[in-house]
Amino acid sequence: MLKRTITGLVILILTAVCIALRLVSPLFFDAFVLVLIYGSLIEFYLAFKVADKRFYLLPLILLPIGSWASFRYFYNPLILVLCGALIVLLYSACAELIENAKLRKNSNNISENDIKRRLFYKTQTTMNVCVYPVITLSLLFGLNYFGQTIGFIAIILLFAVTMFTDVFAYVFGVWLGKNRTKLTPEISPKKSVVGTIFGFLGGIVSAGLCYLLFYHLNLLGEFNIPVSKAIILFSMIGVFGSLATQIGDLIASAFKRRVGIKDFGSIFPGHGGFTDRVDGLMIAGVLVYCMFSVLI
Repeated sequence: MLKRTITGLVILILTAVCIALRLVSPLFFDAFVLVLIYGSLIEFYLAFKVADKRFYLLPLILLPIGSWASFRYFYNPLILVLCGALIVLLYSACAELIENAKLRKNSNNISENDIKRRLFYKTQTTMNVCVYPVITLSLLFGLNYFGQTIGFIAIILLFAVTMFTDVFAYVFGVWLGKNRTKLTPEISPKKSVVGTIFGFLGGIVSAGLCYLLFYHLNLLGEFNIPVSKAIILFSMIGVFGSLATQIGDLIASAFKRRVGIKDFGSIFPGHGGFTDRVDGLMIAGVLVYCMFSVLI
């Protein structure tokens, strides 16, 4: 518990510094997001051992950089990001078809049924990683380039909701939910219904605190919406952002159960790896990006 708390404080401080440096230049936050993406990619590669470099490393090394450039330099970045994902799909599918053709030609010990069963398995796995974590985390670039003030509000709100949700769910889950009903024991045995409920409360509380902070700092003027609608917006992000955070955590747990690992990494003592720290952020980030895109 002590190790987890100390590591959590260090992560919080580093995250706060990276967000603060965004006020100097958005490139600092871009670099922070790229570290999260490539750290998660390495962990997925080690966990799944999906394929050789043709199917995994080459397209996915280039996709995060392309996503960053799209959000920084172009008017319709999301379309370009999706086009990049389509290129990865075509590249992986063609490479796998060529590999299967060579395998069918040169091997006499493999049956046609085995080839059909394995067809596009590597492509499917590569595309899973292309979407989760690469594209989901790439939307953080979009938040970064909404504008100086609005981007700052969106980023702070996103990180606050995800962190408060995780902290409330963990603390109250350990404190009150140890012998209570489990949420999804087949996916994540330690998660309880009590922890999930308090996680929702944490997300709502964090959104409320963020609204009060931004209101008193007079940062909400750029929204050009009535106070009542701003309150509804922050409340919705608090509720649905917390839901998205916990769904993201369950998705990551399902991936870990699939490959038989406890954590994606061990770089953060008591917290696991990059993916273990940003699993909820991936899904909640998509929600916040969509809501702010509609708003502005």
